[in-house]
Amino acid sequence: MRFVDTYLDVVRLCALDHFDMDVWKEYADRISPYLYSKVVGDVKDYDFEVEVLPVVKKAMMNKDLINTIHENYQIVTQNLNAKFRSCFRKTLDAYVILYLGLCNGAGWATSLGTQRVVLIGIEKIIELEWYDKTTLFSLISHELGHIWHEEAGGAFGKQNTEKEKAVFQLFSEGIAMRCEQMLCGDDQFYHQDKDGWLSWCQLHKREIQQEYLYRVQNGIRIQDFFGDWCAYQGYSAVGYYLGCEFVKHLMCKQSLKQLAQLNNGEIYNELVLFVQ
Repeated sequence: MRFVDTYLDVVRLCALDHFDMDVWKEYADRISPYLYSKVVGDVKDYDFEVEVLPVVKKAMMNKDLINTIHENYQIVTQNLNAKFRSCFRKTLDAYVILYLGLCNGAGWATSLGTQRVVLIGIEKIIELEWYDKTTLFSLISHELGHIWHEEAGGAFGKQNTEKEKAVFQLFSEGIAMRCEQMLCGDDQFYHQDKDGWLSWCQLHKREIQQEYLYRVQNGIRIQDFFGDWCAYQGYSAVGYYLGCEFVKHLMCKQSLKQLAQLNNGEIYNELVLFVQ
């Protein structure tokens, strides 16, 4: 793994008294010729002026927090290669890039050309207040978990129905959460655990299990289980808890590496058994 910190370029961006897309494109192009189209394409269905720009501008005005994120990024990535090798007996061919994005996610495991990358978005980290060292480390670890899952043979991009997509989303987020916990050294760690979140999830685990499977089987959207902008019963990101509990349940029978290679049908069958 290689770590890229674009802090100095971000500081220069913030020296402007406004957001300039042309200047931002020049910044993105210096990181990768593929970054601009990747990021802009990801937010094309959003109202840029209402949903994206205010978050980016707020981040640009908060130079102290940008500096804090930069300093903490340097600290938490310092020994990450060694920690990853210790947990997974391998390293990853991936770049972890700290950058100012366009609300594409605090963490985003994706590809730029043929290169796997983790994009760490300063603007979303500031919005979500995830800039402390523990949360930042866990965020990076989670996204690396997605890349590990893909390299281990995960069925990414092989879902042809909404049912398969919903099942695989739960499973893949569960794998990534489990990787995050392993790297953090805490089997009960969830970076989403604020204001009693974990206690609520544990108390309502059975309800969450049944509701998710019901939606999968009846073609009902599951988006409110994922993402900071959605909520189930008033709690966001509940799907990350359920997915991790699902994967932990399966690890009683198989190793994480074996689980990573399950196909869509196998994952669905295991989900049914998990809920029953």
